[in-house]
Amino acid sequence: MLDWYFDINRRMRVMNKQAVQAFKLSYKGEDEKAEHNSLREGCTELAHLLEKRIDGKTVTQWLESLRRHVQYGETQDYADIAQRDLPSIQENVEQFVRQNLGAAPARDDDYVNETRISELEAKANPKFDTARLVRLCQELNAAHRAGALMATIMLVRAVLDHVPPVFGVQNFDQVVNNHQWGRSDKKSITQLQASSRNVADAYLHTQMRNRETLPTFQQVDFRSHVDVLLAEIGRLL
Repeated sequence: MLDWYFDINRRMRVMNKQAVQAFKLSYKGEDEKAEHNSLREGCTELAHLLEKRIDGKTVTQWLESLRRHVQYGETQDYADIAQRDLPSIQENVEQFVRQNLGAAPARDDDYVNETRISELEAKANPKFDTARLVRLCQELNAAHRAGALMATIMLVRAVLDHVPPVFGVQNFDQVVNNHQWGRSDKKSITQLQASSRNVADAYLHTQMRNRETLPTFQQVDFRSHVDVLLAEIGRLL
């Protein structure tokens, strides 16, 4: 389910960039044909992705406005695609995911700031490929938006286990203790290591019992600390 949601989210991000670029070119009176054709192809691919889990009639309803604006391809149509059509489809998809996951109430914000993800995607360091880190961050956002709290904290743990080589060390304890952090950043990274790992371990390794407790959002909310970590990774790369 989350992989499907992630694929749709990625497709719509690309289409949003294409719509914005097409709007800029059209507004200036320049040729936006390439972007327009890409939007046509993206619309078809988006429909195929949606139909993997949603009936065709519903998909047709969700995409009606998008298809109309793509067909006309005027300046205002491109603005409507970016500002109205894609956000509306995103909202419908998120509601579908929430209903089918049966998870905690969803949220309409991000766990990892999209700017951080874009910065990591743009890195071209010959020693470190950021593809997996970017994917972990994107799945963190997907889990967070869907209200999947256990998946959220497990993905935070995965990020911590994945990034130590960027700091020239082998584990996250060494990231905390050996890297030259500023005073306030050191506090954030220390808390990220100590608290998030304990929470993740509790839900990863505790076996079945006669009574269970489930996580709350407050337990898994390490967004500001993760942002500090990712900002430093971006600086180092």
